[in-house]
Amino acid sequence: MLGEQPLGEGVTEGEAEHESEAEAEATLKFGVVISMVSLLVVFVGSYVIEEKLKWTFLPEAGFAVIVGIVISGIFYAAQSGDGKHIDDVIKFDKEFFFLWLLPPIIFEAGYNMKIDAFFSNFVPTMLYAFIGTFVSTILVGGMVYGAGEAGMCHNLGVLPSFVFGALISATDPVTVLAVFQSIGVNIGLFSMVFGESVLNDAVAIVLYTTLLGFKHTAFNGASVMAALGLFLKIFVLSFVIGVGMGVLCALTFKILDLRHHPSHKFMESALTMVFPWSAYFLAEAFELSGIVAILFAGITMAYYAMANMSNETQEITKAMYKVAATIAETFVFVYLGMSVFAFQAASSSLLLFQDNAHFRLIIVAIVAVLIARLFNIFPMSWLVNLFRGPHTNPPTISGKFQFIMWFSGLRGGVAYAIAVANYSDNEFPENDNSLAILQTTLFVAVFTIFVFGGAITRIAMYFDVIDRPSEDDDGVELQPRTSTASDASGMKTGAFSKVDRVVRPLLTLKPTQPHEAVPEEPQA
Repeated sequence: MLGEQPLGEGVTEGEAEHESEAEAEATLKFGVVISMVSLLVVFVGSYVIEEKLKWTFLPEAGFAVIVGIVISGIFYAAQSGDGKHIDDVIKFDKEFFFLWLLPPIIFEAGYNMKIDAFFSNFVPTMLYAFIGTFVSTILVGGMVYGAGEAGMCHNLGVLPSFVFGALISATDPVTVLAVFQSIGVNIGLFSMVFGESVLNDAVAIVLYTTLLGFKHTAFNGASVMAALGLFLKIFVLSFVIGVGMGVLCALTFKILDLRHHPSHKFMESALTMVFPWSAYFLAEAFELSGIVAILFAGITMAYYAMANMSNETQEITKAMYKVAATIAETFVFVYLGMSVFAFQAASSSLLLFQDNAHFRLIIVAIVAVLIARLFNIFPMSWLVNLFRGPHTNPPTISGKFQFIMWFSGLRGGVAYAIAVANYSDNEFPENDNSLAILQTTLFVAVFTIFVFGGAITRIAMYFDVIDRPSEDDDGVELQPRTSTASDASGMKTGAFSKVDRVVRPLLTLKPTQPHEAVPEEPQA
């Protein structure tokens, strides 16, 4: 038969191909088992560390990284002569990450957001997330490029330096916010750290994509303006899609009014998945940002759609998305640890330390990241404080709040994932720049997770920014169905409140006396 030529000793080409596919499938399944075991070890180990050993210096994200390092180290030490190692068993698929891991993390952040506190600190959050991310990108990119040109470290070149500046500006709040929730940090501080990190993830991804466009475009005034226009186009249109799907979700739940039919609570909960993921894939189909779309779909649903849901559905959905996000976040940190070995050359020594210039690049990047965050948090806070006073609500952003926000700028899953996508696509093959960006991002993330994440509890306690222990362990509020526009938003004045007073009655059920619940039919 055609395509079945013998390959030797009775083995045909078709049989060899079949064996290869079977081996690949077995390897994939083995990788899934390793992933599940890793998650088991992290969840159980984190409980023991937090509840039994009371170790505050080792955050859950840090422990997940250690588990990944140990697993990849075992595989690396036992790798076969043909170069097979951990990356042959657990391959990082960027499509899998950006389609199935990152969306639930971002959506849950918006859906379970503390709406009152978020809107009360809306202006500083926007400044940190937008202006601050731009400032961070420019400063980190400029310092890394300047150090490379001066011969202090590996020279990435102009565009790769600023692309690195964009991706490393995505902060990861998982470790810090877990600590904040457990010790009951001031809600205003919590909301600013949380809101900035969620939004700047989306901003950094869009900014990274925009900067890559300069690979094929000359860098001049016209191209910079075109890039800025592209950034605004992607962000604004993605925002519109996300809000639109959130509004459609609110209208759907308002029309159906399933609050008084407890037998439909699971269908009601499942229905909430349709809108955010539709927003994500619709934005991606139009070559926009699915992450921006699903984030604002989550915020809109939390603000309007959740008010039309039964209390049971609110509880189910907030827990459901929290679980999904926790699994995704934990897996990302485990894989981040695995990458300490997974992306190294299949030789007896690590490629990272074969070139001292790469190690010096990591040092330069860490210093640049810390300096850039200073020029994000403190100037933006000073600008906000010009319009606040000690007796305003909310009050001025204190110096200790500003320091803790600077200290909370950890790097992690999102920055690492963008770097892996850059490496997988080999965007900058010259001088192994894509590999250098990946390695640098990896070690910057590991450094901030262990050093800053491990110390944040003591820092928060030292500066006494504790209100009282949170009554809501997962940091999520149920949205009361009877809330008014001003109560729900925490903003009694301003343009948003005026618009909200018009929009809310159109999207939410009236706060009337609830109908008598329809009992479930007795089972036979």
